[in-house]
Amino acid sequence: MSRAEIDEFLRRPLVAVLTTVRPDGTLHSTPVWFEYEAGKFYFWIGSNSVKVGNIRGHTEASVCIATHAEPYQYVSAYGSCVIREGDVARRCLSICRRYYTEEAAQAFVKEDLRSGDSLILAMEPRRLTSEQSA
Repeated sequence: MSRAEIDEFLRRPLVAVLTTVRPDGTLHSTPVWFEYEAGKFYFWIGSNSVKVGNIRGHTEASVCIATHAEPYQYVSAYGSCVIREGDVARRCLSICRRYYTEEAAQAFVKEDLRSGDSLILAMEPRRLTSEQSA
């Protein structure tokens, strides 16, 4: 895919699979909501999740976003993640708006943030690849 096609693809409300490295070196892959903005991926995750513990020990991660119907397409990237604890509400709402209507996004974020359990992972990819079937 061209750079413009990748950017357009990443605006779609697809679910990403984020892979982190466990302390024992094995991989841990989970579905996550994401947003891609200004060359960075942002993931909304729980502060007590396995992913956070993994990133605290090993910042490298990979992500794959794919379609589930023809024409098959995917974007895959890897890089170092940074945990962001500030301005979580704004980013969570921005991510949630990709998947829900405005009203539903507002309600979902309000309820989710009530627990104070949310963080944002930011990843600036060192490498980004893509593919699409004919």
